[in-house]
Amino acid sequence: MARFGAVPELPWESVLYAIGVFTRLRELKRELAQAIEEQRAQEKAADDAVVEFLDRSYSTLVQDGSLARMLEPVQELQARYLERQKEIDALDQERQRELATLDAELHRYERVAQEGRSTKEGLASEAARLYESSREGDVLAGQLLGTIREQMNRAEEEATRAVGLMNDLRRRRREVEQAYITKICEREAALAESDGPRRAAMLEIGRDLLKGRVTLPYESFQAVEICRKRTQEAAHRRALLEAALTAYDPKKFKEGLFYLVGAVVLLLGGVILGILRMHQELNAPPPTLPPE
Repeated sequence: MARFGAVPELPWESVLYAIGVFTRLRELKRELAQAIEEQRAQEKAADDAVVEFLDRSYSTLVQDGSLARMLEPVQELQARYLERQKEIDALDQERQRELATLDAELHRYERVAQEGRSTKEGLASEAARLYESSREGDVLAGQLLGTIREQMNRAEEEATRAVGLMNDLRRRRREVEQAYITKICEREAALAESDGPRRAAMLEIGRDLLKGRVTLPYESFQAVEICRKRTQEAAHRRALLEAALTAYDPKKFKEGLFYLVGAVVLLLGGVILGILRMHQELNAPPPTLPPE
């Protein structure tokens, strides 16, 4: 994992070794930072998995004598937690019932509005025919036209009334949704705030389970075991990277740096001397020609 290469034997090889070690150390530090974050994420996932397991399997676990004693510290906290969960579930069921009632009313008035519009459209065609007949002097057509117009007005009034009631129901539905969101957020925030001691106690029990102090024959514990394995793998990778950071030969590394710095100093010195010499030559007086 370190990949620093073989320790050099010749002095000039130590320069390449120092450059390789310096470059690889920067890469290893980045990998180590990522490994630390991954380990923390896996540890949190393992904690969440064990708490979820204990929540899901609590009623089964308390029937086991040894585990029931282990769960005694959280029994009262768990009872209060479940009670609050029931309140949230009851609130959600109440919301669903109220919305179902409102939706049924909405569908009913939608049908009324649609039937009113359809009736008006059908009567409008008949009214147009009777109007033409009444203009030609048909007295009965004129009488029927008045009746049909009254029916059209009633159909339009029913449709308009149904649309108004639909708007009221939609507004009421939005109010119910908003009220539910407000209440559920308050309940969930209070539940999360007061659930710290229960979760801490659950985590303590869960860590005991993860350490193998208690063997659980439940298939649902496999998810916790998977998280435990991933946490161990992340910790193992972190340990390897931490060890890799010191797996180079410090003597050869310093020797290579010494030669490298010396070479750079010599190179810079040569460049500076060359510049000074060039400057001297440029500022030198021009040669004088001998007299003829």
